[in-house]
Amino acid sequence: MITKINTLDVVRDTDAPAAIFDNSDNAARLAAIAANIHAANTAAAYRSDIAKFTAWQTANGKETTETALLEYLTELSATCKETTLRRKYISLRRVVEVVNPSIFRNFFKGVSKTLKQEGKTMKQAKAMHKDYLTEIVNALPSTAAGIRNKALFLLCYFGAFRGSELVALKWSDITPIEKGLKVHIDGKTGAMDKFIAYKAINCPVAALKAWHNLNGGEYVFVKVDKGDTLQTTPLTRQGFNKILKGINGEFSTHSFRRGFVSDAFKVGATIPAIQAQTGHKLVSTVVRYCEKDITENNAVNLL
Repeated sequence: MITKINTLDVVRDTDAPAAIFDNSDNAARLAAIAANIHAANTAAAYRSDIAKFTAWQTANGKETTETALLEYLTELSATCKETTLRRKYISLRRVVEVVNPSIFRNFFKGVSKTLKQEGKTMKQAKAMHKDYLTEIVNALPSTAAGIRNKALFLLCYFGAFRGSELVALKWSDITPIEKGLKVHIDGKTGAMDKFIAYKAINCPVAALKAWHNLNGGEYVFVKVDKGDTLQTTPLTRQGFNKILKGINGEFSTHSFRRGFVSDAFKVGATIPAIQAQTGHKLVSTVVRYCEKDITENNAVNLL
């Protein structure tokens, strides 16, 4: 049955649309809506969360109840970040009937306070700003790995990609347009097109073309072995992070995305304009990505 129309619990996987609507057209439409609620990556995470909860139930002899879910989340709170716990809660609401949601609202309030007391508040990736990115790409060697990394870094920054989105790219996802490239992704928040513009210096379009001259396989970014030989297997997000750690251990794949948001905000880009590239649904998330500087973007400068 449909229990609530919101982003937490829209249609359960076990629902039969035809049983809800007598009209077959409506049933088909409901099925289509249900199929598109979550992007592929999010759906995969949900399935994984449910499988792990099921394994925990089996190992501990627990029923599929609200009490068991609270006990499971409490156990995970010792090792998981708050954002991970919240995602697992959303996932597991698809299989556990939550009669008293206020219990979980209070639980997460307690988790937030406890993690702050323990000094385990969510740590954001260090932003990769454009000036430092320029230094890095200018120092890259003219090897296959260096050419790949230049395209990888520039595309990740100017496209404000998540690392998982970038390593999943195929050449068929990229279309040349008059002012640069259109890149289609099936991201965390759904399918979208990103615009990659020509640049006078360290152009991401030119860097990608140079890399394409070496790699004409299916995936855009593939592994390169220690002998500088291209592989056919795609680069992984973990592999991408390893490349960055070899340059500067402070950065991760998310650093480019955060750097893009911070730099764009500093030069006067509006939040909707930033969202058009990042795909963020919430303004609050965009604001959280911006590195704080009390002197910049402060209304007092306009008075």
